[in-house]
Amino acid sequence: MEREELRGHGNEMKGELKDTVGGITGDFAKAVLAARESDTTIAITGAVRLAEEHGVLALSSNYALYADLSNRVMSILSGYSPMSEVYSIDEAFLKIGGTPEGLVLTGHRIRDAIRNKLGLPVCVGVGKSKTLAKLANHGAKKSAGFGGVLNLELLPRSRLDATLASL
Repeated sequence: MEREELRGHGNEMKGELKDTVGGITGDFAKAVLAARESDTTIAITGAVRLAEEHGVLALSSNYALYADLSNRVMSILSGYSPMSEVYSIDEAFLKIGGTPEGLVLTGHRIRDAIRNKLGLPVCVGVGKSKTLAKLANHGAKKSAGFGGVLNLELLPRSRLDATLASL
């Protein structure tokens, strides 16, 4: 990781910006959205003030670094399966065989390899389809109890229902 002081801080912003920005809703999100839609300094100042109140650190993007790290992650992933699909700059699907339990162990190996080699936190979702794998990945991110790796196939029905309801 390039900046040690950022280690352990949330850094994800996904999806369309509607009423939520980086997982924060309400006034902060509205100020950021207003700043994007307006050429006034007032909205930007308001967004900065609210960002500081919420402990959000705004940094400029380093696309060259992000692309380099993405390529390194994809290189690590290719060592686990010859059949991989780069889905986006920060997502990939691997075709891996094995038992449900063995796939979880492989997921932990992948997660550990990326953290050890690159210092990046990742989560792994295991599923019989890309949709199920993405859903499992989302569950792995949201619940610390899965240790960053989730195979929905291993959950008892009651826990599966509770996990899916929480997403």
